[in-house]
Amino acid sequence: MKIKLLFLAASIIGLLSMNSSVSAQCGAGQSEITLEVDFTNDNYPEEDGWRLVNLTDGITVDSACFGTYAGQSGIVSITICADTAKMFALFAYDDFGDGLDGSEYRLSYAYGTGIDTIGSNNFNIAASLCTPSYTNNEIADSTVAFMVQYVVPPACLAPTANAGTNSLSSISAEVSWTENGTATSYRIEYDTAGYAVGTARNTSVVTDTFTILSGLTPETTYDWNVQALCSSTDSSALIGNSFTTPCGAVALPYIENFASYVPNCWTEAKGQLTANTVFTSSSSFWAGDGFLNNGSTGSARMNIYSTNRFEWLISPSIDLGNAPNTYRLEFDAGLTDFSG
Repeated sequence: MKIKLLFLAASIIGLLSMNSSVSAQCGAGQSEITLEVDFTNDNYPEEDGWRLVNLTDGITVDSACFGTYAGQSGIVSITICADTAKMFALFAYDDFGDGLDGSEYRLSYAYGTGIDTIGSNNFNIAASLCTPSYTNNEIADSTVAFMVQYVVPPACLAPTANAGTNSLSSISAEVSWTENGTATSYRIEYDTAGYAVGTARNTSVVTDTFTILSGLTPETTYDWNVQALCSSTDSSALIGNSFTTPCGAVALPYIENFASYVPNCWTEAKGQLTANTVFTSSSSFWAGDGFLNNGSTGSARMNIYSTNRFEWLISPSIDLGNAPNTYRLEFDAGLTDFSG
């Protein structure tokens, strides 16, 4: 049997980030180009747009208008089909006319290495891409030209290792991946973070696009990799991701002296106490302090001088074992004046 200690302090007186991708299937005489637009450091993504132009005939191969990335953060990955042995130019635009505001554009082959480009920041007035919100301010920034070479797609495409886990405990995790070709079996490997890919101590072969990794250690980061097995002689590259196991149940006797805050494996939350409390945050107004305001460490305190504060401080699970027994829970608690 396991329990958690949940300390609620309450007074009653009166999140866009995403990673997205678009993929293409190219025809004969074409190669797949990957364009990554990184908005991590861009506070105005709604001002960004881009255009990929075939310099041989001036035709726009693909583009994104202003406003497309409104509210976007993180990396957008676009896979584009481009004719081989042709010159192309990538134009990155800013609607307001003040530069790209921290966004970054990166080009590579979908199945190869990065693309060598030539060009520089020119800040010249550009031909109209879309209807700008700010009249006459549209500029081309970081215009680059490049020659597309044919890159042969691998016969056995690597799957996509999905981020996160579908089910995670202190000793097991369910990981999954997306098949990008026709493979029906996969080799999985996993080990503690930092191992050299292909040398994991734990391996298996499965036919589903998910598997459960077991025998894990609490509070440990693991790397895992998956490889498509297309035939007895052909397999894909190993593609992976990582996860960290949460804390396990602590054994008795258990003592927490709050020498540091937040204590290891403790968590905070917000939520009004009901029959089905819903936590609305992973932080709270709990903080470390000296007991009864003496010193600065050795306890956790919460100021209830306000309204509608429902603040939680939650211990790790405590293992009480399976045998019937009597237990005693002790804790020191105190209440002081706001100015005391």
